[in-house]
Amino acid sequence: MDQRTLRTIDGSLLEGGGQVLRVAAACAVIMQHPVTINKIRARRSAPGLKSQHLKGLEVLCLICQGKLAGGSLNSAEVTVTPGPINAGHFEADIQTAGSVMLIIQLVLPCCLYAPGPTSLSLRGGTDTDMAPPVDYTKNVFAPIASKFGVDMSIDVTRRGFFPRGGGEIQATIKNIPGSLTAVNLLEFGKVLKVEGVCVIADLPDHLADTAIDAARATLQRGLPGAADVHINIKKEVTSYPNAVGKGFGIVLWLRTSTDVVLGATCISKAGKRGERGTPADVVGVEAAQALIEDCKLGACVDRHMQDQMILLMGLAAGKSSVVCGPLTQHTLTAIEIMQQSTPVKFTVDKMNDSLFKISCDGIGMKRS
Repeated sequence: MDQRTLRTIDGSLLEGGGQVLRVAAACAVIMQHPVTINKIRARRSAPGLKSQHLKGLEVLCLICQGKLAGGSLNSAEVTVTPGPINAGHFEADIQTAGSVMLIIQLVLPCCLYAPGPTSLSLRGGTDTDMAPPVDYTKNVFAPIASKFGVDMSIDVTRRGFFPRGGGEIQATIKNIPGSLTAVNLLEFGKVLKVEGVCVIADLPDHLADTAIDAARATLQRGLPGAADVHINIKKEVTSYPNAVGKGFGIVLWLRTSTDVVLGATCISKAGKRGERGTPADVVGVEAAQALIEDCKLGACVDRHMQDQMILLMGLAAGKSSVVCGPLTQHTLTAIEIMQQSTPVKFTVDKMNDSLFKISCDGIGMKRS
């Protein structure tokens, strides 16, 4: 297979949004083949590239010394032609509340194959709905990714909420010496502890207390073996200039005796969900219930982590397997696009009505 052969990916496949773009572009850079992605977000009410997608592609092309054709707002088609992956410091400013964590999802797999460490300064939304909040990435994604050999750190300079954005993070991603290590997460084990953080910006801090109390009460009622589980949910009160915009949200994560890490989140946006009557206690209850549901399934990754495992599994050396709940559209999309873009093949085995095992023999990708 000629690695420089141009591939074309249908951006309207399955999830049909930014997930197609992120996986296809990351695979193109790692495999060093150009890719055209067309019909970008074709089924969305506002189709085409938005600022967070465009800024992500731009910083990706800086990292790989590549070329981006069609890179403009609302563009329905782009072509990424990668060059050699570079190390160094890179910056991006989304200029909206678009998620900086989704840029991390795009560039992190590529930075692993750089000749040295990569540092990133990213500005935009840090705590937004429909994307992982920064505390989820730090406390759920990063520990799980470390099992593959990923060494990353994130510091929050300023939090950014919907609709203004304006947050900023500093991230460091170390390159790997060889290949990623295969990972198998097959046994849930016993819940040992639940931790979390409720962040509130420029709003009455009693809202955070209400959310924390509701989350704790829900966990104590519904978490298996809750009587023996230590629950510690912290409160972080912030305001301008350490945060831009009003908002609050909660991120919860648990650890088990088999070193499984599950997470759950709920973000409430002041002036939007709040106006529709979403009480603070619902924020806590929703996050706690999602954590309990994945826990009761016996899932070894949560619903939000599923799709973020796929690239790491496919690139690792050896067979990886992970037990999870019903596959999300994001996960199915990541599998499909990675199979179109690399030699890897995934299998999905149904263990029962609500539990599945995703497996693959990774390609053992190494730095050039």
